[in-house]
Amino acid sequence: MFRSALAILLAATLSAGPTSIGLISASGPLSVDRSTVWGNATVFEGTSIATEAASGDVALRNGVRLQLAAQSAAVIGANRAVLQRGSTQVNGASGGLTPGEGSAYEVEARGLRIDAADGSRMLVALRAANGVDVVALSGATRVMDRKGVLLASIQPGRSVAFAVPQEPEAGATTVTRAGCLLYKDMHFILHDDATNEVIEVNGPDLQLNVGKSVQVTGVPATTKPAVSIATSVMTVNNVAPRSTGGCLVIAQALDAQTQVPAAATGPATAPPTAPAAAHTGLSAGAKAAIIIGIAAGGGAGAFLALKSKSSTSP
Repeated sequence: MFRSALAILLAATLSAGPTSIGLISASGPLSVDRSTVWGNATVFEGTSIATEAASGDVALRNGVRLQLAAQSAAVIGANRAVLQRGSTQVNGASGGLTPGEGSAYEVEARGLRIDAADGSRMLVALRAANGVDVVALSGATRVMDRKGVLLASIQPGRSVAFAVPQEPEAGATTVTRAGCLLYKDMHFILHDDATNEVIEVNGPDLQLNVGKSVQVTGVPATTKPAVSIATSVMTVNNVAPRSTGGCLVIAQALDAQTQVPAAATGPATAPPTAPAAAHTGLSAGAKAAIIIGIAAGGGAGAFLALKSKSSTSP
C-alpha cells in the first residue's frame, strides 16, 4: 500500500511539470527550446526562443511584455532575459509584480545589465563588432557593467551605443561622454547632454576646458561623489573640446561656474589615480567604449528602425 501511494505521488509530481511564466505568440514559425513551433507556445523559466522571418511577442504572467524582432534569440525568465541575437523591446509591468519580487525587468546583452524600471519601455539591440544599442522609449533605463558599476542612466527618448570588449577581464570599462564641463564646490563636473546626468570628473586637462562643451573619455569610479548633485564619479583620460562657450544656462541651473577661481586648486586637477591611457585610447580588447546620442524617434518607430540594423552576435 505504501509503495502504491508513493508511486501515485511521484506520478502526480512529474505530471505537474515546471510552472509556466507566460506565453509567446508569432505569425510564423519559431524555435522554442530547439523545437519548431507555429502560432504560440508556453514559456517556462529559462526557455530558449529564436524567431525566424516573423517577430515574436512574449507575454509574461507578471505583466512584462517582450517583443523579439525577426531573426532574434533570447533566453527568457520571469524577471530577466539574456539577449543572444537581434533585438528586443521590453514593456515593463505597471505595478503588476508580486510584492518582494522587485519592480524592474533586466536584459543581459553581451555582459551589460540593462534595467527597465516599473512601467517603462526600452529597446535593446545587438550590433556587429560587439556593439549594443539601448534606447529608453519611456521611463528611465539604467545600464551597468558586469561588476555592477552604473554606466548610464538613460532618460526617455535618448539612446546609448556601447562597444563591449571581447575579453572583459583585460581591463576596465571605458566610457565616452559629451556635455558642458563646469566647476562646483572645488570639483569639476560634466553635465551629460544625452542623459542629463551630472558626473563628477577627475583627471588632467580639465581646468583648461572649464566652460566649454567637451567630449571626455575615462573610467567610471566606484567612489561616492563629493558634489551633491553628481550621480557618479569618472576618472578622465582624455578631454576633447567641442565648442567654446554655450554653457552659461546650464551653469546657472546647476549653480556652477564656467571658470575656475584664481585661488582654487581643487583635488580634481591632480592626475588620475587609475592608469591613464594614451589619447588614442586603450586597445580594442581592453575597453568598452560608450558613445551617447539622441534616439532617432521613439516607440514602435525606433523599434522597427533598430530591427533592420541589428545583426547576429559572434
